Amino acid sequence: MKIIDDIWFANFQGMNTIGIVIGEDEVTGERKAYVGFGLGVSRRDDMQSIAANGAKLTPEIAARIASLLNPPKTES
Repeated sequence: MKIIDDIWFANFQGMNTIGIVIGEDEVTGERKAYVGFGLGVSRRDDMQSIAANGAKLTPEIAARIASLLNPPKTES
């Protein structure tokens, strides 16, 4: 899988870093996203580890999160 982008979240102590890795399947061209913990070895190694072993983040889950963060405005 070719890695396209990565997003990282860390607590204030800089430990327990969580990453989202977005990649593209080199055969099908399908884009996929995975969530997992970075081990702090290196950014590249952490991205590869998450892409190989992370939990799949589907477009439906991403859309659900986006809809919860950006609820439709209601008229008053």
